[in-house]
Amino acid sequence: MERYLGFDVTRTDDGFLFSQARLIKQLGARTNRCRGNTPNKITPIRSKPKLEKPLLSPGDRAELKNYPYRSNLGVTGYAVVGTRPDGAFAYKTLASFNDCHQQPHRTALDDFISYLNVTADALPLKLSKSGGDSLSAYCDADWNGTECHRSTTGWIVFHGNNPISWASRTQKCTARSTGEAEYIALSSLSQEALYLKMLLESLEGKPGHVQILSNTGTRENPGCVSIWSDSMNALQNSKKEWVSDKLRHIKTAYHFFKQYVKWGDLRLGHVAGPENCADIFTKGYGEGNSGQSNQKAGEYLKHALTCLGHKGCEASCPCQAIRKSMGSSQETDQKKSVKGNKAFREAAAAASIRTTWLVGLPDLEDRW
Repeated sequence: MERYLGFDVTRTDDGFLFSQARLIKQLGARTNRCRGNTPNKITPIRSKPKLEKPLLSPGDRAELKNYPYRSNLGVTGYAVVGTRPDGAFAYKTLASFNDCHQQPHRTALDDFISYLNVTADALPLKLSKSGGDSLSAYCDADWNGTECHRSTTGWIVFHGNNPISWASRTQKCTARSTGEAEYIALSSLSQEALYLKMLLESLEGKPGHVQILSNTGTRENPGCVSIWSDSMNALQNSKKEWVSDKLRHIKTAYHFFKQYVKWGDLRLGHVAGPENCADIFTKGYGEGNSGQSNQKAGEYLKHALTCLGHKGCEASCPCQAIRKSMGSSQETDQKKSVKGNKAFREAAAAASIRTTWLVGLPDLEDRW
């Protein structure tokens, strides 16, 4: 079977490639966002300008029917749920304007469709037999990043190198700090990770079943799930057996996963912020107006390739075209950073000379 429910399946030596290129290209043709008549969008959505909900008049609400916003967004949502986790945050953000979209929101949706269309062939979802059989997960949160002052939770779960579950959603409660938002995101991910762990254990229990999906572990530590977060505050609060004063107002439901951490079912670890691939589920990448260069595009594409399962790919993998563009953009960024560092060092040297001159004259006040 090569095609099923809009999914194109390609067998490789290492596994399978899943793509929805046909569906995405049909959407691009319908919205006139094809390769030839739109600039190449290398990120789904940018962090600025920030989209906001406008106050609509009755005439504006009648005009909403003239643009198929919900229809086009629904197609992108099907792609995000199926094979494009790299667009989860863009879909979550744009879906909040279903009943109040204006020209800025429509432009952002068109840019999102352009990104999916440009990368439809180069970024398929890869499921391979490499990477082992263990479960690992990454989570992140963006504090107070929405118009309603609620934070954004983002996470992704891997079976080996294969992405099997991901989410980008607005938290249901208002967090008072970044650490609190990260703690709630960690609780949300733990719920999904525990479900997947029990699912894999149930598949192993079938008699005669080949243990392809078996979870690695020992008798002392039977198959714990590794969860990575870039918040030391959330990790420390997760390992405490008591609830500190700063977290006692959080609902009890968010503290449930502490018992699984204590029992060894969940193993928490820290990952540096730039290496946390779940970062693309919580915020847009790149700032600036239309037409300006996106300085964070290379960082975004690096995380996108990880979330799509592209690790250690061969030269024949479709993602190599994206990697070449990443290399050229990184070289440009390095040249800019070298120039910036040189200017910074010159300014620092000048400042140190002035400081030395002042410090070397203890009687400067007397002379004045």
